[in-house]
Amino acid sequence: MRIEEIVERAGFSTGTFYLYFESKDDLFINLVITNTERLRRRLEEAAGTTGAVLQRLDRVLETYLDFVKEHERGFLYYHNVGHVDTTVGPLAVWACNQCASALRPLLEEGMANREIRETDPELLAQALVGLTQHIAGFWLQHQEAYPREKVKDFLFHLFY
Repeated sequence: MRIEEIVERAGFSTGTFYLYFESKDDLFINLVITNTERLRRRLEEAAGTTGAVLQRLDRVLETYLDFVKEHERGFLYYHNVGHVDTTVGPLAVWACNQCASALRPLLEEGMANREIRETDPELLAQALVGLTQHIAGFWLQHQEAYPREKVKDFLFHLFY
């Protein structure tokens, strides 16, 4: 998509675009950062609810899948082309780190309570986010064959 098409759809001028963004990549990076921050807040809220750790992890997974479905087109675009270098490193790595940091305290709590097996919480958080992100992209492209509940059940029981 050309910048002219973007500004036409958004209803503002090319000059206005360049007041806020240096390029299409800059726009993409800003959109990913904004949506990742929204997702992280939602994951933290789900993790901070009451109940056993596994119940809250189930809510976290529901929250993630809700977010992915709500932003289906953008998520698939990011999933397919999100490997953009930024000042903080690759954008996809940064986004995964943000989500993993939202999960880590809950995983540490689960390990301390012996609700989930003890392992390195950072590696587990990274594995959860990475695999969930990949499976979510696969799910969005194969929704007829893999209903949401089947995907959620698979992910939930793979780790817990």
